[in-house]
Amino acid sequence: MVTKKSPLSIILKILGIILDIILVLIIVFSLYTVIAKGVTGKPYAKVFGITSAVVHTGSMEGDREDSIEGNSLIFTVERKEYELDDVVMYYTGSSTVTHRIIEIKENTYITKGDANSGQEEIPKYAVVGEVFLSIPKVGYAIRFVQNNPMILMTVVLACAAVIILPILFKKDS
Repeated sequence: MVTKKSPLSIILKILGIILDIILVLIIVFSLYTVIAKGVTGKPYAKVFGITSAVVHTGSMEGDREDSIEGNSLIFTVERKEYELDDVVMYYTGSSTVTHRIIEIKENTYITKGDANSGQEEIPKYAVVGEVFLSIPKVGYAIRFVQNNPMILMTVVLACAAVIILPILFKKDS
């Protein structure tokens, strides 16, 4: 006898598969960036032109819609050209900085943090990417995990368990 599955159970099954795929992608992206940062010595790594970082200071805090709180997780995307008012992350040679472009010159950008009074002139080639997503306060958790290797390993193993255990203990219908 063939049993029909309810539409709700099918939807839940599909959502579970989608969440598993997202979790695997996050783990792979995280492992790649950790390894790439170690190999290159730079504080960022690109995957298909996308990079993530934690904003450590409040230099971009402000009243603008695209202002960024300190300890936010940001994602940037590499572009060929950047425009006035773009919020960009750039590499200083030892760290990354996230500021807004306030002036464009031939080979440089003038940038400024929304909460800063001073400006910085940076070469165009130093820009890593434009911020397209900012998630406030997530940086606290990321920095905590990064500074505690055992917790990082526990998080990776827990994510792997969430994916693998249901497969191992799957009941045949």
